[in-house]
Formats: sequence, structure tokens, C-alpha cells
Amino acid sequence: MIDSLKGRFDKAAEIAKRHNKVHLFSHYDADGICSTSVVASALRRERIDYDFTIFPTLGEEQMEVVRNTDFECMIMTDMGTSFLEELGALGKDCIVLDHHEPLTDTDLAHVAYVNCHNAGIDGSHEVCASTMAYLFAQSMGDNKDLIEIAIGGMIGDKQHIGGFKGVNKGIIDEAVFDGRIIVKERSLIPPGDLRTQLYESIDPFIKGVSGDKEGIEALLESLGIDDEPDVERMEALESRLIQMLKVQGTSEPIIDECTSIRYYLPSFGMDAERMSTIADSCGRSGKELYGIGFCMDHGNPDAERACSEQMERTMVCARSVTPESVVTMGNLQYFTNGVHGITGTMASIQSKYLGIPTLPVIGFCIEGDMADISSRCTNLALSLGINMATVMKECSRSVGGNGGGHANAAGGRIPADRIEEFVHLADRMIFEQKKL
Repeated sequence: MIDSLKGRFDKAAEIAKRHNKVHLFSHYDADGICSTSVVASALRRERIDYDFTIFPTLGEEQMEVVRNTDFECMIMTDMGTSFLEELGALGKDCIVLDHHEPLTDTDLAHVAYVNCHNAGIDGSHEVCASTMAYLFAQSMGDNKDLIEIAIGGMIGDKQHIGGFKGVNKGIIDEAVFDGRIIVKERSLIPPGDLRTQLYESIDPFIKGVSGDKEGIEALLESLGIDDEPDVERMEALESRLIQMLKVQGTSEPIIDECTSIRYYLPSFGMDAERMSTIADSCGRSGKELYGIGFCMDHGNPDAERACSEQMERTMVCARSVTPESVVTMGNLQYFTNGVHGITGTMASIQSKYLGIPTLPVIGFCIEGDMADISSRCTNLALSLGINMATVMKECSRSVGGNGGGHANAAGGRIPADRIEEFVHLADRMIFEQKKL
């Protein structure tokens, strides 16, 4: 437990327990789906009924849905920080469990606000929404087994890269000690069906392998690898993949990040990264019911099918980000052919594996007269002083939209006819950040 936030978690739990039914609101990515599932599991054990609504973002359009939803108590995970005043104005019990910037603390009536930043803890690397949901669940009762769901959100938010840190590390270490999670050896390729893992490889994204069945077969044949390769051939495969990443321009630090410790989830019967991918794919494809059911019931064949379908779409979109589709400015890169639910992944691939690692990547998904924005930047870009949460917040507001998030991964929503104005403002702000 984050000691200085214990009182806030306890207050939130007391509020939830006063109600017979709670409405959950959250984000559609892995962290949002997993944090919703953790909270729903804790409520179910207290015999508290619940409904849920999953959003791709939280802007004015989504807040109108919240205002018009019939509930006496709501719990919002992985979002809400930017709308605390509006949530307080609802006059209903609101619990917000978040880890995002910008932070505005509050003592508003009816709002129990718990954000790791209140305790001075980094919400980009040490705590995610699923961590906050897990800690809330501990205030509700003995729910330590829910760590198998929470780790999916941590991995979905890439907080395992370089090893878990801070609060996350303490929670995971305890779960490993208790046998709820089993640590496996470091590897570039997650365990599971080899061809599936190679085909669906996004982190890392390897040209000629990711989403390329013919390329995979040619690679495996060249190494003499059959369906169940021995240790020596797997080592040869990983060496070849690393060489391919270097050839396409991926930096050594990013390659090292991808060769990570693996975590096996006994009750799911799979690697935690696979579990996270399934939750994320269901949320982003509009099949959040499958994703939440998968998390809470520790398996769901419909969820796995939805994941395979979404991964197929993702690979097609990822391969559409070509040098011709990306505009490079002085301080950023951007593309406008983003696809709903996949733009963030496209931006991440461009940022880490295909583009210029010192330049943030901004992707726009244009739908009607509005554009959803997803931005990503590498640790190298962060080291230069870049903070995309600030860029998204300030530049979006300047063109009549809204935004926010983390320093390395942020988003927003703006009028589509103001994209050009937005990117020039963002380019200027990033330049100014690097000067500080």
C-alpha cells in the first residue's frame, strides 16, 4: 500500500460499500480493461452489483455520457483527473483511481480522488491504473489473488520494461513469493506458439517478420527450426531477430528493453504479456465485454478469437506506416492515416522501431470533423526534456480540443480541420522543452 494514500483508498472503499450498485467507467486499453476487471471482481465479492462503460478517451463527448448515465455511485479508473470539477458537480458519489498527469488535487464533496501523484510517485513507470485498482481492492478486502489481472495492466502500460519499479515491484515481488506469479527467463519472444508470437510481435516490431507469414516461414526454414525448436535453435533465432532489428535502425537500448523477464500466470495458464494482449485487443476492438469476462473468469475463447482478429487488423495498419506516410518536422514526426483503436500502436512502432528515436511521434485518426490523437516518445526523447502530456494538454486546448496523459504516451481530441495548426504548435512547444 502507498502509505500516504491509505486513508484515501479506505475512504473510497467505504463509499463503494454504501451502495448496492456501482457504475464503472474506464479506458479501452489493457490498463483500462484490467483495472475495471480488478474493481468489478472486488465489488462482486462484496455482493455489490455493477455496470460498466468503456471509452476510447475521456473528453467532453464522453463526459456527456457520464452525466446522462443513471447511477448513485461511480468508479472511474485510468481516467478522470482532467475532469474532477465536472465530476464533483454531478452531486453523486464519485471514486477516481488514476495515475495520469496533469494533477489537480481536490477535496470536492462527493469525489474520492486517489492518484499516485498525490504521493509523489511516478505514474508513468511505477504505478498504473491497474495498480491503483489493486490497492483499492485491498481496502475492500483480502483480494491479493487479483494481482494476476492487475499485472496485465502494468504490462500493457509498458511498466515492466527494464524491470518493475517502485510500488509495482513491491506488489509483484509479493505475488511471486506467494506463488501467484511465476518468473521465467528473459527472452525476446514470449512463450507460446512460435509462429503466432512472431506474427503478432509488435514490441518488438521486426520488418519481414511481424505480420509477415511468408517472411516467418523463410526465417525459420533458414535456421532449420521446426514446430518445437531446441534451446540452441531458439538462441540462434533470437540472435537473428536482434540482427534484423539493428539493420532496420532500432537502437541497442530499445532492443535490450524487449528482451525482458517473463511472468507466467498459473490461473490463466499463459504468459502475462499474452494475457495483457488479449485484454487490450478486446477493448480496442469494441468487445470489452469479452475482455472483462476473460480477466474475471481467467479465460474466454471468444476473447482469444477477438484478439486474433484485432491483431490481424493491427498488423495491416502497422505496415501501412511507411516513410511516405510520415511527415518529419524539426522536432516531431506525424501521420494522419491512423485507425480507431490502433493509432497509438502505430505511433509506438514508428517511435521505437522505424522512425527517428529522438523525435516524438504523433498519430491522428480522423473521424468526421474530429481527430483523435495518440503520441509516443522514447526514453531518449524523454531525456532531452520532452513531455508529451504537457504538449497534448496545452496544444489541444489551444485549438479547441482536450488532451493529457503521460510524458512518454499521451493523447487528445481536436477538430480535424486544425491538425496543421496543432502540429506547428506542438513542434514549437517540443523545441522549447528541449531548450530548458
